Amino acid sequence: GDGSSNYHMPGVFGIEGDLDRAVLSFAINGIVNRHEVLRTVYKEEEGIPYQEVMAVNGWDFDASIAIDGLSEEELQGVIDTEISKPFDLSSDHMLRVTLLERSGIA
Repeated sequence: GDGSSNYHMPGVFGIEGDLDRAVLSFAINGIVNRHEVLRTVYKEEEGIPYQEVMAVNGWDFDASIAIDGLSEEELQGVIDTEISKPFDLSSDHMLRVTLLERSGIA
């Protein structure tokens, strides 16, 4: 489909220190696995729409973007772009996470 942004509920969260991506992915997969609505897509066959629930453990990060050296304005632009990306209701999980990664500061 063309995608939807009508019902987005974006949030931006900061994490200090080292991030264990595998642990975060495991935790988010647990949430997506538990709530079928986050795995439900809407398909169409011969003009008839239907729901399909995707298999468990299929969720992954949408993207990982390095943000070192970006100005506050540029960073806000990256965040705005990620928030406004539409969901493809026929194939996307209904929970999306993009990691904006900054190198450690000594």
